[in-house]
Amino acid sequence: MTVEPARLPAQARLILAAVDFDEASARAVRIAGFIASAGPATLRVLHAERFEVPPYFTPAQIERLEDERREASAELTTELTRFVQGATDWPATIVVADGRPVDAILDAAADADLIVVGTHGRRGPSRWWLGSVAERVVRGARIPVLVTKADPSPLPELFARVVHVGDGVTPDADARAQVGLLTASLGGQV
Repeated sequence: MTVEPARLPAQARLILAAVDFDEASARAVRIAGFIASAGPATLRVLHAERFEVPPYFTPAQIERLEDERREASAELTTELTRFVQGATDWPATIVVADGRPVDAILDAAADADLIVVGTHGRRGPSRWWLGSVAERVVRGARIPVLVTKADPSPLPELFARVVHVGDGVTPDADARAQVGLLTASLGGQV
């Protein structure tokens, strides 16, 4: 099996930030905007929710529910625009997707060079029960993923000194190179 080398974030043309409106998501948008502005790169911000119609609904109920979904989607787009504008000055394309978050993120990342996503940092039973979108994105992505938690520290400090942890296998060499290029492009060191 041949493994294609991953694209390098330092050469990013499109950065995807996935959000769920919490503080970690706001941090992800700030980081994505910061990296995009250094590129410069295009920033796309995505929010995904799964809209499922109960199987017992009648056609009239489904039609009414679909109208309500379209109206809610327009309101959600407006709210997402406000959320992004509060997190970064870098211009962003806003995407509201109807789908499972992990699937929507991976689909939207098909033409992206980097995914930035926040994590709640849950551990133990709450993580088992709720799962981790960030972890599933990391496992399923074919491009680099930067995962962040809510953190008030200034962004230049975030990239001043970066630690890359790996197990020494070949993909780690590629990942280390990517981390090094990204960090260097933002004025930091690995």
